[in-house]
Formats: sequence, C-alpha cells, structure tokens
Amino acid sequence: MPEGSAQAVVFNNLEWDSAVAKETGAHATLLADLGFDVIEADPALDTSDTARDDFAFVAPENLSAAFTAETLFLVNGTDTEKEALASTELLQEIPAVVNEQIYPLGATSFRIDYYSALDIVDTVEGYFGG
Repeated sequence: MPEGSAQAVVFNNLEWDSAVAKETGAHATLLADLGFDVIEADPALDTSDTARDDFAFVAPENLSAAFTAETLFLVNGTDTEKEALASTELLQEIPAVVNEQIYPLGATSFRIDYYSALDIVDTVEGYFGG
C-alpha cells in the first residue's frame, strides 16, 4: 500500500461538481478498513444543498484544494477517468497526479452493496497485493 493519505473521489472532469468521500461514508469506511489513511475535503469547499454523510461535492475551480491526498481512488472510475484527471491542467500539482497514484475502482463502484464492496476489495488488492 502506498504511504500517506487517501481519498475516494468521483471526478466529473470540469463540467460539474466532483465529489470527495466523507469519513462517515461507505467508500471511505471500506478504504479505511483496508488500511488506508482516508481524509476528507475541507468542509468549507462543500457545495451540497443538504447535509450528507457520504460525499462532499466540490466545484471544479476548487478541486486542487479538495484533492489533497497522496492517493486517489476513483469511484465509478475507469482508466478513461484516470487519464482525464491526470491530464487536467488545473490538477497537475496535486499529490496523486505528481506521484502517479490514481486508482480506478471500476464502473460499478458507485454503489456499496455486498457484491460491489467485494469487487472494490478485489480491485484494491489487485493494485497493491493482498
């Protein structure tokens, strides 16, 4: 496993707000249970209209301030989203891009039920061994 902090994020390019998992959400809890030091985005960046326990939504212009972990896991992400994030000019200086530690969790990782959680675990173990 990589050293340092991790975040689970939904990257929507710069077209819509993206999301960063909150520690109380299922994605962050799962990654923490796998041994990652999961961090949240600064709550001041959250654009959500109502209080949420799972994700904080962040405007595109604030993504570099929200995506601060050394490792990013892309919820609902594939290699296409990974390449899009890594090539976004606004995000060239964030730690995960600089360190090339961006890991897609797959197209069905947006939900956390028994089977999709197992898929996420298998995907993470595929990246880091297990």
